[in-house]
Amino acid sequence: REAAPAGGGLRARRPCCDTDPRHTDPRRTVPRDTAVRCPGGVVVNHVYIAATVTVLFGVLVVLRRVILGPTVHDRILAVNVIGTKTIVLLALVGFLYGRPGFFLDIALAYALINFIATIAVLRYMERRAALRSRGAANLAEEDDQ
Repeated sequence: REAAPAGGGLRARRPCCDTDPRHTDPRRTVPRDTAVRCPGGVVVNHVYIAATVTVLFGVLVVLRRVILGPTVHDRILAVNVIGTKTIVLLALVGFLYGRPGFFLDIALAYALINFIATIAVLRYMERRAALRSRGAANLAEEDDQ
């Protein structure tokens, strides 16, 4: 145990890493509330892990809308939300592995692809609806004649 700085009590200490049993050297301890870099290079911080689990739960909730969405537009919007949550997950994974710059570059490229794909699908749906309405109008004119 170590005396806490400026005013109070003892701070609990823990091994350097919770994920690898080889990294439990008692001489290598750090305060419990800090991000820790293990000898393997992975930053262990429970806040990042909790945020990742929360975002994954959000993806599962939105996946329900993709499957059961009453309209095609609801499904497209839900897929776009899943893409956005994937970008957040990439950023969180980058911080977990201690290489945020690399993963944020990938997240930015994925964001651009997600945006362009959503616009392309919506334009396709719009043109398909326009062609169907023209086809229905042509059929109605033929029936009138």
